[in-house]
Amino acid sequence: MPATATTLIIVLLLAACGIAAGLVFGLRRRLVAEARARKIAEERLASVLEYTPVAMSVVRKDGTVEHINHNFRKLFGYGPEELRTVEDWWPRAYPDPEYRAQAIAIGQQMVSASRETCSESEPKEMRVTCRDGTVKEIEFHYVDLNRIGLWTMIDNTDHHRTEEAARLANDHLLSQLSEIGRLQEALREQAMRDPLTTLFNRRYLDETLEREIARAMREGYPLTVMMLDIDHFKKLNDTYGHLAGDEMLKVTGQMFASHARLDDVICRFGGEEFAIVLPRMSLETARLRAESWRQAFAETTVTFGTFSLQATLSAGISAFPEHGKTRDELLEAADLALYRAKRNGRNRVELASTKISD
Repeated sequence: MPATATTLIIVLLLAACGIAAGLVFGLRRRLVAEARARKIAEERLASVLEYTPVAMSVVRKDGTVEHINHNFRKLFGYGPEELRTVEDWWPRAYPDPEYRAQAIAIGQQMVSASRETCSESEPKEMRVTCRDGTVKEIEFHYVDLNRIGLWTMIDNTDHHRTEEAARLANDHLLSQLSEIGRLQEALREQAMRDPLTTLFNRRYLDETLEREIARAMREGYPLTVMMLDIDHFKKLNDTYGHLAGDEMLKVTGQMFASHARLDDVICRFGGEEFAIVLPRMSLETARLRAESWRQAFAETTVTFGTFSLQATLSAGISAFPEHGKTRDELLEAADLALYRAKRNGRNRVELASTKISD
């Protein structure tokens, strides 16, 4: 081979070696730069993770725990030396085997969902046992970043406690309101009742009779009002005492109540006088009812101590609209009929006349 050809080959080889050395050197510089950039990025990521205001952990695909941040350690109390892998986490965070199995299944579902959708999985809430034994309600978020997975944990314990406290306070308030309602109803009931006989009182009669008149007028059915009085009640009181009179009043009220219809309104009008409102009852039917009460009462014996007491009843009856179209007119008509029964010998039933002034 001529010298010139040999020289050319050597020059070409030297040039090739120079180019290769340059490429290797450039590649090495690039790799170093990339490694430095990756290190800076990882350090920045670690810094961000460390000081982010929520608990976070970075887990590799093989289950190695790469990083747990400050708020994670603060929230759960576990350090990196205790949580080197995910397998170290499960028995600590979920000491109950049955609940642990549920938590593992939920965790695996979240990881699979994030990998399939390439987005954050749907958050799940689970109870977690901390290092000091406390149990907290934690909301878990997971996002898969290919090489690593990022877990974010939010403590909802105080929120749930607040909700529970609010619920208990609300339940207590509802209970108190219900109790207040019962007390108000009891007070209203007491205000409408005669304490001796437990029948309705005059106040309730006034309210109810007006309502029943309006209903009878609207629906076109009969309405009667009955006034009844125990004959010679003052003499009974003077002879046997007021306690005996009270016993007679109670027995009388019980007799009316036990033989009344559901819609009948029975009231102690005052003293020994009773008033009964009888919706949907004709004047004649009311007269027969009063007669049966009068007869039954005359046959009733009231035992008081060693005494056996008996008395009779007088009654007066008025009807709507024959004897009045207002509360006062009906009561006055029935009262005048009662007065007539007293005047005509007592122990009898009288019907009101068509003229209230009778």
